[in-house]
Amino acid sequence: MLNVKRATVIFAALALIPNIGMANTDECPEMSGVLDVVQPKGTGEKINQTKLVEEVGKASASTEATRGLANELKDSLPGNPEAVVADLMITAYCEFLMTSQSDVALDESVENYQKVIYNDVFADPAGTVSETDSRPDGWLMGN
Repeated sequence: MLNVKRATVIFAALALIPNIGMANTDECPEMSGVLDVVQPKGTGEKINQTKLVEEVGKASASTEATRGLANELKDSLPGNPEAVVADLMITAYCEFLMTSQSDVALDESVENYQKVIYNDVFADPAGTVSETDSRPDGWLMGN
């Protein structure tokens, strides 16, 4: 028998967790959400999104190339935590898949790329996000 009160609490909790709503939707988060948190303020607007998407897509063929690109981004965006750079790369990778790949399992591919970013490139950048510097709204999936 369905407990209506419990179901209401569960649905209310799910509504407050943006990651749950975006997971497994075959959609990408808006890159603007990530660019909005790039510091210093205004730097995100100067990033050539098309070029970034191409570079991330090209580098995604190898972990070493991805690591090299991550280091370039960290150097060109000083003062930003690794989590922001990781979010930028993952969002750009999702956009790369959406614009250049056909017949790809988007959610699975992005999740696999995210694991490479977290485990092999940045060693879990989620740990660098503080309470006041949280991931932008609309993030595709959680850790």
